[in-house]
Amino acid sequence: FRIDSNLYWCFLDSSLLKVDELLHIGSRMRKIALQSAVGGMLLSIVGMAFAGLGYLTPVMGAIIQEIIDALAVLNALRAAIPPKSLSDYANKGRDEDDTEFVPITKPQL
Repeated sequence: FRIDSNLYWCFLDSSLLKVDELLHIGSRMRKIALQSAVGGMLLSIVGMAFAGLGYLTPVMGAIIQEIIDALAVLNALRAAIPPKSLSDYANKGRDEDDTEFVPITKPQL
């Protein structure tokens, strides 16, 4: 496979929109993961307090713990639902695929 020695073609995205989207995705994923983990732990601590005070039998405590785990997993599944917007910037007047081919000359050695 040989490319013309004087000219290379690179496929470039002309904006930083993808970086903005990645930052939003990362922030959203972290927020949902923390909600699921901290919420599950807090509910488990409340359940242990009730069990420690004698209000819950061991079997009932195990069932409640499984319900808490299922709620945490269901909350985490929200990450699979795409949000309305992944960017702070509006795409007014731009195509769906705002990319262009830019020639780059071969570096001189």
